[in-house]
Formats: sequence, structure tokens, C-alpha cells
Amino acid sequence: MNLSIEWTYRIPGDPRTVTLISNPIPVAHVLTVLKDMEKTGRVKNIEFIDEKGAYWTKKEIEKYLKSLETEPHEVIAYFDGGFNKEKNSAGLGGVIYFEKNHRSYRLRKNLYL
Repeated sequence: MNLSIEWTYRIPGDPRTVTLISNPIPVAHVLTVLKDMEKTGRVKNIEFIDEKGAYWTKKEIEKYLKSLETEPHEVIAYFDGGFNKEKNSAGLGGVIYFEKNHRSYRLRKNLYL
């Protein structure tokens, strides 16, 4: 999942503020960027927006990242099929790639029909 950061920047010595929106970045890097932004001391307000337009708080992101440690995420699935004319047989195959507990996994299954 990727999040955009909406940052309300306080201009020093000026009552005006500027709102900046970042490009989407992976959720795993959001808290690192947040810590660096907060060091400036000019953050008036900061919000996180996902791809669907939902707003997230820092607490929700931390909870989500903690849940990623035990649940599969970054799931990618591929499927393929084929037919052997000489043997008059068909086959199906599938592979699923995912990450869990900071490790990458691959599950692969084949089926002959």
C-alpha cells in the first residue's frame, strides 16, 4: 500500500501556511519521512492519504504496520494453462508470491487434467 503525505507547513514569522502533498510512497517509509518532517518544527498539521482517498492517522499506520508482521501482504498471483496435443492432456499452474514476517514466500501448484 502507498500513502501520500499532506503536510501543512508553517512559514516562520508569517501567519500564513502552505499545504504540500507528496507523491505516493510505500507505507513502510512513511514514518521515517514523518520523523524527519517533525524535526523541522514547522509542521502545523500532517495527514496521510491512501490510494482510495481515505485519511489515516499516525496511530492507524503504526497499527497497520504491526499487523503486517504476522499477516501475508504484498500478494501477487500468476496463473497459466497449457494443452499438449500429442498426449491430449491439459494442465493448469499457479504461483503466489507474498511477504510475511519480513520474509518473502512463494507457493506454487500444478494440476494435470
